[in-house]
Amino acid sequence: SRRVFSPAWYLDVSASILLYVLLFVMSPWVFDLGLMILDRCTRSGRLRKAVTQNELNETGLGGVFYVEYRTSMLMCLLFITLLFAPAEPLVFLLGSLACFVWYWVDKYLFVSYFRIPPRYSEEIPKVFGHAFRDAIVLCLIGAILVFSDESIFPIHSITVGLGGMVQY
Repeated sequence: SRRVFSPAWYLDVSASILLYVLLFVMSPWVFDLGLMILDRCTRSGRLRKAVTQNELNETGLGGVFYVEYRTSMLMCLLFITLLFAPAEPLVFLLGSLACFVWYWVDKYLFVSYFRIPPRYSEEIPKVFGHAFRDAIVLCLIGAILVFSDESIFPIHSITVGLGGMVQY
Protein backbone atom coordinates (compact mmCIF):
# COMPACT_ATOMS: atom_id res chain seq x y z
CA SER A 1 0.00 0.00 0.00
CA ARG A 2 1.11 3.51 -0.69
CA ARG A 3 1.87 5.75 2.29
CA VAL A 4 0.39 9.23 2.45
CA PHE A 5 3.28 10.92 4.24
CA SER A 6 6.26 9.02 2.88
CA PRO A 7 9.80 10.42 2.90
CA ALA A 8 9.33 11.22 -0.80
CA TRP A 9 6.28 13.30 0.15
CA TYR A 10 8.52 15.57 2.20
CA LEU A 11 10.73 16.20 -0.82
CA ASP A 12 7.87 16.82 -3.25
CA VAL A 13 4.88 18.28 -1.44
CA SER A 14 6.18 19.69 1.82
CA ALA A 15 8.15 22.49 0.17
CA SER A 16 5.10 23.49 -1.87
CA ILE A 17 2.93 23.68 1.25
CA LEU A 18 5.53 25.78 3.04
CA LEU A 19 5.72 28.13 0.07
CA TYR A 20 1.91 28.33 -0.06
CA VAL A 21 1.69 29.29 3.62
CA LEU A 22 4.59 31.72 3.19
CA LEU A 23 2.68 33.42 0.38
CA PHE A 24 -0.24 33.77 2.77
CA VAL A 25 1.91 36.07 4.89
CA MET A 26 1.74 38.77 2.20
CA SER A 27 -1.00 37.94 -0.28
CA PRO A 28 -4.13 39.11 1.59
CA TRP A 29 -3.04 42.68 2.17
CA VAL A 30 -0.59 43.54 -0.64
CA PHE A 31 -3.45 44.51 -2.97
CA ASP A 32 -5.11 46.73 -0.33
CA LEU A 33 -1.81 48.38 0.59
CA GLY A 34 -1.14 49.04 -3.10
CA LEU A 35 -4.60 50.57 -3.50
CA MET A 36 -4.00 52.78 -0.47
CA ILE A 37 -0.71 54.06 -1.93
CA LEU A 38 -2.34 54.62 -5.34
CA ASP A 39 -5.26 56.40 -3.68
CA ARG A 40 -2.93 58.69 -1.75
CA CYS A 41 -0.92 59.51 -4.89
CA THR A 42 -3.98 60.38 -7.00
CA ARG A 43 -6.10 62.08 -4.32
CA SER A 44 -5.00 65.65 -5.05
CA GLY A 45 -5.86 65.28 -8.75
CA ARG A 46 -9.29 63.90 -7.90
CA LEU A 47 -9.88 66.74 -5.45
CA ARG A 48 -9.17 69.34 -8.15
CA LYS A 49 -11.47 67.61 -10.65
CA ALA A 50 -14.36 67.16 -8.21
CA VAL A 51 -17.44 69.22 -9.09
CA THR A 52 -20.02 68.10 -6.52
CA GLN A 53 -19.86 67.57 -2.79
CA ASN A 54 -20.51 63.87 -3.33
CA GLU A 55 -17.36 63.59 -5.49
CA LEU A 56 -15.36 65.38 -2.77
CA ASN A 57 -16.73 62.98 -0.16
CA GLU A 58 -15.77 59.96 -2.28
CA THR A 59 -12.12 61.06 -2.48
CA GLY A 60 -11.77 60.94 1.31
CA LEU A 61 -13.71 57.77 2.08
CA GLY A 62 -11.02 55.19 1.43
CA GLY A 63 -11.35 51.57 0.43
CA VAL A 64 -13.96 49.00 1.30
CA PHE A 65 -13.05 46.21 3.69
CA TYR A 66 -14.53 42.93 2.46
CA VAL A 67 -14.82 40.78 5.55
CA GLU A 68 -15.96 37.73 3.57
CA TYR A 69 -12.67 37.62 1.63
CA ARG A 70 -10.54 37.99 4.74
CA THR A 71 -12.54 35.36 6.61
CA SER A 72 -12.31 32.86 3.76
CA MET A 73 -8.55 33.38 3.44
CA LEU A 74 -8.13 33.02 7.19
CA MET A 75 -10.15 29.78 7.12
CA CYS A 76 -8.02 28.49 4.26
CA LEU A 77 -4.84 29.30 6.17
CA LEU A 78 -6.25 27.67 9.30
CA PHE A 79 -7.16 24.44 7.53
CA ILE A 80 -3.86 24.19 5.63
CA THR A 81 -1.87 24.93 8.79
CA LEU A 82 -3.68 22.49 11.04
CA LEU A 83 -3.86 19.70 8.46
CA PHE A 84 -0.18 19.68 7.57
CA ALA A 85 1.40 20.91 10.81
CA PRO A 86 1.90 17.41 12.28
CA ALA A 87 3.83 16.44 9.15
CA GLU A 88 5.71 19.74 8.82
CA PRO A 89 5.92 21.70 12.12
CA LEU A 90 7.36 24.74 10.34
CA VAL A 91 3.84 25.33 9.00
CA PHE A 92 2.77 26.35 12.54
CA LEU A 93 5.46 29.03 12.63
CA LEU A 94 4.60 30.39 9.18
CA GLY A 95 0.85 30.30 9.93
CA SER A 96 1.43 32.21 13.17
CA LEU A 97 3.60 34.71 11.31
CA ALA A 98 0.84 35.18 8.72
CA CYS A 99 -1.77 35.83 11.41
CA PHE A 100 0.55 38.28 13.18
CA VAL A 101 1.29 40.21 9.99
CA TRP A 102 -2.38 40.18 8.93
CA TYR A 103 -3.44 41.58 12.28
CA TRP A 104 -1.03 44.52 12.25
CA VAL A 105 -1.42 45.38 8.57
CA ASP A 106 -5.23 45.20 8.77
CA LYS A 107 -5.13 47.33 11.91
CA TYR A 108 -3.03 49.93 10.10
CA LEU A 109 -5.33 49.83 7.07
CA PHE A 110 -8.41 50.17 9.27
CA VAL A 111 -6.99 53.24 10.97
CA SER A 112 -5.58 54.94 7.90
CA TYR A 113 -7.43 53.75 4.80
CA PHE A 114 -10.59 51.64 5.03
CA ARG A 115 -14.07 53.03 5.39
CA ILE A 116 -16.04 52.21 8.50
CA PRO A 117 -17.36 48.72 7.75
CA PRO A 118 -21.05 47.92 8.02
CA ARG A 119 -22.37 46.06 11.05
CA TYR A 120 -22.20 42.32 10.61
CA SER A 121 -24.27 39.73 12.39
CA GLU A 122 -22.86 37.24 14.85
CA GLU A 123 -23.23 34.52 12.22
CA ILE A 124 -19.68 34.91 10.83
CA PRO A 125 -17.92 34.16 14.16
CA LYS A 126 -20.27 31.21 14.75
CA VAL A 127 -19.45 29.69 11.37
CA PHE A 128 -15.76 30.32 11.96
CA GLY A 129 -15.96 28.62 15.37
CA HIS A 130 -17.57 25.53 13.85
CA ALA A 131 -14.97 25.49 11.08
CA PHE A 132 -12.20 25.76 13.67
CA ARG A 133 -13.57 22.67 15.43
CA ASP A 134 -13.54 20.81 12.11
CA ALA A 135 -9.97 21.96 11.44
CA ILE A 136 -8.86 20.52 14.78
CA VAL A 137 -10.42 17.17 13.83
CA LEU A 138 -8.46 17.30 10.54
CA CYS A 139 -5.30 18.08 12.52
CA LEU A 140 -5.86 14.99 14.65
CA ILE A 141 -6.45 12.83 11.57
CA GLY A 142 -3.27 14.21 9.97
CA ALA A 143 -1.31 13.56 13.17
CA ILE A 144 -2.54 9.96 13.30
CA LEU A 145 -1.51 9.43 9.67
CA VAL A 146 1.93 10.97 10.18
CA PHE A 147 2.86 9.40 13.50
CA SER A 148 1.61 5.94 12.55
CA ASP A 149 3.73 5.79 9.40
CA GLU A 150 6.63 3.40 9.99
CA SER A 151 8.71 4.84 7.18
CA ILE A 152 8.86 8.18 9.00
CA PHE A 153 8.95 6.96 12.62
CA PRO A 154 10.33 3.41 12.69
CA ILE A 155 9.10 1.11 15.44
CA HIS A 156 12.42 -0.78 15.68
CA SER A 157 14.08 -0.40 19.02
CA ILE A 158 17.19 1.73 19.08
CA THR A 159 19.88 1.03 21.64
CA VAL A 160 23.07 2.88 22.31
CA GLY A 161 26.13 0.66 22.63
CA LEU A 162 29.14 1.18 24.89
CA GLY A 163 31.04 3.31 22.42
CA GLY A 164 28.08 5.64 21.83
CA MET A 165 27.23 3.83 18.59
CA VAL A 166 23.56 3.51 17.68
CA GLN A 167 22.47 -0.07 17.07
CA TYR A 168 19.17 -1.10 15.46
